[in-house]
Amino acid sequence: MASDPATIASFTIHMVRESADQKVIASYLLDSLYEYRKGLIQQRKLQESKTLTVVMRELHKIVPRSKSEQDSVATIESYMIDTMSDLLALTRHVDMEIIADTQKFKQQLSSDVSGMFHRVFAFSGQKPDVREVFKTRVDDTEPAETVAQFEPGECAMVSGAGYVMPISTAPPRSHHLDTGGDGDGLSARVAFLDHEEFADAPWSSTVPAHLAFRDETNNPAEKFAQRWLTVVNDREQYEFKFEVTEAYNAWAKENDYETMSHQAIHRTIKNYFDTIGDSTDATITHPEKGRKKAHRCLKLSYENYGSATHSAPPASAD
Repeated sequence: MASDPATIASFTIHMVRESADQKVIASYLLDSLYEYRKGLIQQRKLQESKTLTVVMRELHKIVPRSKSEQDSVATIESYMIDTMSDLLALTRHVDMEIIADTQKFKQQLSSDVSGMFHRVFAFSGQKPDVREVFKTRVDDTEPAETVAQFEPGECAMVSGAGYVMPISTAPPRSHHLDTGGDGDGLSARVAFLDHEEFADAPWSSTVPAHLAFRDETNNPAEKFAQRWLTVVNDREQYEFKFEVTEAYNAWAKENDYETMSHQAIHRTIKNYFDTIGDSTDATITHPEKGRKKAHRCLKLSYENYGSATHSAPPASAD
């Protein structure tokens, strides 16, 4: 992928349940970037490669200011901070750039890492975080009062050479995207640009059969999710929550399991997949019942319930 300038490769750790596992995967990706670019220098192939642009969302999740109370996780976080620092120090020498975002520059992001970025684009936010940007770059916190009150689409560019403000630019996605209708940032980008489209990754993400295992559960809603709900790589696929509830209760009655409340069913689904949150919840229009809550990227295969109204939902969200 690094040799194909026409392709954007996207990785996410959001669907990994355990925090420690998320950190291990993120650490592996960081270390792979570092070793790959360093290897180009050693092989004298750097000039043959294109500039590598790496975009990191929610950087404070990768290199946090406050480490975990769990020793195993804290060890991984310390390693990631060291690797990220090495990576930032190496960028100029290996024709590479890193673009990252974080919500709370001072309160959440490791100071060892935040100090190594050449330029910071500060949008409206909490004053202590904006002050930290100006204090560490130009030793002048007075502009922070103005920047903290900026409107969406306005920001200040701050570096060791000074600052420029206000600059008009695309605001952070949280300032202008509705996750219920727009989905994630990549979905909005593809919808906006005519020359880009989604493509399946050329590598397999399937767990080999000899490594796959499932924990036994006594929760009937989780058993239902394991058997009849599947995460699909299709942002136009939705399942209405009320229909999932109907399907579960029909299945439970058929198999002598207890029925559950709507809230309990979907709390179990959220805990099982760990993907049903702000980025995958949607409110869309049902052909008969109007605006209803739905799950994005989930496919329900159980059909022995209700009426004919549980057919596939419309292709696009409002």
